[in-house]
Amino acid sequence: MHNARNNTVIIAFALIALLAIACGSGTNNDPNSPSGVSKRFVEAARQKDAKTFKSLLSKKSVASIEKDAKEAGLTADQMIARVLEQDLFPKGSSAFETRNEKITGDTATVEFKGGDGKWLQNDLVREDASWKVTLE
Repeated sequence: MHNARNNTVIIAFALIALLAIACGSGTNNDPNSPSGVSKRFVEAARQKDAKTFKSLLSKKSVASIEKDAKEAGLTADQMIARVLEQDLFPKGSSAFETRNEKITGDTATVEFKGGDGKWLQNDLVREDASWKVTLE
């Protein structure tokens, strides 16, 4: 009898855990996961926060921006500020949603809903144990 009650308690906890996972599907609340980094990246764009936006980019992406900026006679920060002026993700657009987070080794992809309601893909790479958005 005692074992049956323990098994029932274990099964109940397992069902509660599964229900919590199912209810939370499509959202990853870890700000350091690929989905979380994608959300922070889009929020930085919406807020026109060039410093955070740049900090979430891969080293290769930053180097590419620096090269393009130099050719245009700008700094990388000025180039990023100009990009952010374009309202790529307007503040009034729908709540941020992600789906289909896929991690393969040190690369990941996350689909997110853009301001126009269309699903877009964010590519990320793991650098120094952190996920970074790659623009390549």
